[in-house]
Amino acid sequence: MLRIRFLWIGRTQEAYLQEGLKIYQQRLLHYANIVTEEIRPQRRWQSLPEIARKKVETKALLERLLPGEQCILLDEQGQQLDSISLSRWLENSHLQSGPQMTFIVGGPYGVDCRAFPQQTKYLSLSPMTFSHQMARLILLEQVYRAFTILKGEPYHHR
Repeated sequence: MLRIRFLWIGRTQEAYLQEGLKIYQQRLLHYANIVTEEIRPQRRWQSLPEIARKKVETKALLERLLPGEQCILLDEQGQQLDSISLSRWLENSHLQSGPQMTFIVGGPYGVDCRAFPQQTKYLSLSPMTFSHQMARLILLEQVYRAFTILKGEPYHHR
């Protein structure tokens, strides 16, 4: 069975987002083993200038990557896909790269993309900007939607 890990910086603070994440994590368990990892930010990171903070958060994310796993990093410059294309992309990625993938959501200032392994895939949720906490929920919903499309289930409507 496919194992999907969602890795991000910090706790989800808003109760409504926490509830949404719980709902979609539960729903996703029908299709894959789901693991969510929150990297606890160090207190001293908050006082760092933006570039330095991106650097330490990127380092913390990189330290959690497992050898050979497929990484999908959310980035505003990443590839934009509609829901059907995302479902096909997930299916192909699973077939080509094996049973484990990790989706990464950076902190409020993003990450240093140049530091990630060359085989990292970059995905953008939208040309619009979302808070990093909101992006988590949108990502889980879209991954869930992709699985329902692949299984021919009635969640997605054209």
